[in-house]
Amino acid sequence: LFEGGRLTAALEQAKARYEEVVANYRSAVLVAYRDVEDALTDIHHRADEAEAQARAVAASRELLGLVESQYQKGLTNYLQVIDADRTLLANELTAAQITNERLAATVLLIKAVGGGWEAAPATAPATAPARPSSP
Repeated sequence: LFEGGRLTAALEQAKARYEEVVANYRSAVLVAYRDVEDALTDIHHRADEAEAQARAVAASRELLGLVESQYQKGLTNYLQVIDADRTLLANELTAAQITNERLAATVLLIKAVGGGWEAAPATAPATAPARPSSP
């Protein structure tokens, strides 16, 4: 009965520890929500960007076809064909980079929602049957 307030202090310490754990949990949940929201926003942005870049690639491809046609008819010089081809290649490179960024954003979303995947277990290579030794 006469513990000098030690039991009350221990109770208060346990309550404070509980509040700390709850606050840490809430913080972790909020960080997780933020990570998911950021990943979803990034994926949406990258999808819009990829759509616009696909239109740019299509326009560049059409331009190249027109310039090549003009070159074949003698209406323009080959430098314009090279320039149109360079523009198409630059747009295709940008489209590939955007696709790479979209895939990375998708992986980050999977990580943010706590998902994952397990790699297939590595199987040992089949051993070749032993050859009989020659006499």
